[in-house]
Amino acid sequence: MRSVAATVALPGDGRPSTQRVEVHVGAGARLAWLPEPLVAAAGSDHTAVATAHLAADAQLGWLDEVVLGRHGEPAGALTSTLRIERHTPDGPVALLHHGLDTRLPGWSSAPVTAGHRVSALCAVVGVPLRSPRPVPAVAVATSQLATDVTALVALAPDHASLRLALADLDRR
Repeated sequence: MRSVAATVALPGDGRPSTQRVEVHVGAGARLAWLPEPLVAAAGSDHTAVATAHLAADAQLGWLDEVVLGRHGEPAGALTSTLRIERHTPDGPVALLHHGLDTRLPGWSSAPVTAGHRVSALCAVVGVPLRSPRPVPAVAVATSQLATDVTALVALAPDHASLRLALADLDRR
């Protein structure tokens, strides 16, 4: 699944905006979720919530890119969360729960975004993830969360640098 353009959260009439995505990947199925980025424009107040429910043998590739403000402006207020669950006979098991909240103090500090304006989370379940291309100024951390679950978080000063770093990933 792809999108044709970025999603831009713009300033509104004072009420917050919300985007919810919920996907179900059935038995033996595979989904690649590869939309264009979410841009949190200055003055926006936006919440993005995504949940992926996977059957026991389902495969998933998920890319979640966020641009914190348009060129030359600060980030808007953004809360973004992704939860991936595998459904088992005993009930759902959380494989990943990730979030970013620009409303929290210190969100742009060294331990969180280190002042970078672009963030990406790439999560794969049931398929291997190749290493990203080394790109100056792009910070990447990869974690093996379970036998078949890998998460990669990347921070970049701009979207072009991020895309260059992620260009070699196998995004099945």
